[in-house]
Amino acid sequence: MQLEPNHREVRNLFPALVDEALAEKEVVRVRAHLDDCSECRAGWDSYSRAVKLVRGVEREQAPPELAANILRRTRARRWKGLRALERAQSDFRVPAEVVVTILVGAAVVALVLLLLQ
Repeated sequence: MQLEPNHREVRNLFPALVDEALAEKEVVRVRAHLDDCSECRAGWDSYSRAVKLVRGVEREQAPPELAANILRRTRARRWKGLRALERAQSDFRVPAEVVVTILVGAAVVALVLLLLQ
């Protein structure tokens, strides 16, 4: 026996219902609930009208030069960001000899600590 859906379940199914993406069993259950529940029916009427209005709005086409401008600006900012990162790395560069010395020292300390246990 199929339980009747509650108000929240029905409202969560509005997008699928308006897109006709529900299975027939679900459509029957939701429609039956909408027939019996004036609150959900009012919500459905409002939701479906809003979707129809939005879908009825004519889509505007962006000017072709807009995409080119966006790409150009994005590439320029990315390039500036990479150059700034390279400058920061060169300002704070640590010689490899120092890094190797620190790593070897840390390894020796770890080995000594392991041997003392």
